[in-house]
Amino acid sequence: MQMLVGAGLVCLLAIIAPVAAATFRLPELTSVLRLLSLMLILQAAGQTSTALLKRRLAFKQIQKAQIASYVIGYGFLGLPMAFFGYGVWSLVAAQLVQSACLSFTVYAMTRHPLGFGWSSSGGSLARFGIWVVATNCICWCIGNLPTFAIGRLFGVAELGLYNRAFTLVAIPMSAIVGAAQPICLSIYSRLQNDRLGLDRAHQAALALLLTATLPVCLTAALVSHTIIAGLFGPQWRLAGALLAPLALAVPFDNLASLASPILQAKGRPGLEFKGQMLTVLFALLTLALMRSSHSVVAVSWAMCLGVYGARCCILTVTSLSLLGIPWHRFAVICRNAALLASVAACITFLADQALIVSNIAAGVRLPAIILIAAAATLSLVYICPRFLLGAEVFELALDNMASLPAVLRCRVRGYRTVHVAASVCSDGLNRVL
Repeated sequence: MQMLVGAGLVCLLAIIAPVAAATFRLPELTSVLRLLSLMLILQAAGQTSTALLKRRLAFKQIQKAQIASYVIGYGFLGLPMAFFGYGVWSLVAAQLVQSACLSFTVYAMTRHPLGFGWSSSGGSLARFGIWVVATNCICWCIGNLPTFAIGRLFGVAELGLYNRAFTLVAIPMSAIVGAAQPICLSIYSRLQNDRLGLDRAHQAALALLLTATLPVCLTAALVSHTIIAGLFGPQWRLAGALLAPLALAVPFDNLASLASPILQAKGRPGLEFKGQMLTVLFALLTLALMRSSHSVVAVSWAMCLGVYGARCCILTVTSLSLLGIPWHRFAVICRNAALLASVAACITFLADQALIVSNIAAGVRLPAIILIAAAATLSLVYICPRFLLGAEVFELALDNMASLPAVLRCRVRGYRTVHVAASVCSDGLNRVL
């Protein structure tokens, strides 16, 4: 079934490829899209195997397969082809080979039966799958709508600057979320009948994701010009202005991404689809309002924060309402992560400004502020972990204390002793009163 869907999408892309080429005014895009569409069949061939591995929580095996496929596709084929001047075709060939290698590897790990079959539960599963596929298609459209808007309104040069800024901040964060989503879905699915356990797991996932990504994103937004100048040089300064809205939009996108596993685990993918469709309507309205704008930076701010912010609000409200998590708990989670991110980002920003005043070159400032940001964040977490990380992440650290570094393990153990002593004193006081 997945192979048939993939083949249908290949045919659809072959038809609309000339339209996409005309939209972006790139005639050569037609042949690239048609050949690259074969990737949909190759990826579909490995989806069942990957799903079986995720069901077993065998994420280590999945990571090994992905790394090996990337080494083969891009390392052994893509880079040599690029070196010998094949240009964009080196990327196309690398992507196709990587997809084929990944599907073959994950199938070799599972060896599930091949063939077409239909069970008594096929109807409900098919409906569930249709909702998920439709939602993923809408998500893809939302994620690429800012790219489409900038490419259509401003041309190839501005689009290249936007994509470079997008690559720097959004793709690393998306990799974190992409790894967290299947893990959360597997855990949530096992806890779907345990209301308390599911609530705790989701709150811990939200707190952990915000704690890990919000300091990075806020810091990147405040020192965006230094990041771009240090990596690419001063001639890319416009990309620094585009990096700021992208960096601030990523935390909203991360929160919305964690709503998807909850809704799917509870058997309500239709709610996510409706939320994504509302986001599309809001995005189209934003695009219509910004069509007359002559500033690529203004369009980036409107599309990134407006679209991703709207999706975050819609899906977060939906997931919290479904679980019955009170808003004050969610506000506390956001407050702790925002406080940690604000303090670390402000320290980094002030250090960056001091280096600019001292006429330190951007290539030297960049590694310096990276070290300062990392030191500030880790120092704050070490000094007051329970307050800045929040109860959810702190309890998660207590449950997995054996896997923590020795320094953090001693620190967490000390806080646990204080917490237990405080609880005992509180219970004793309550009994006396």
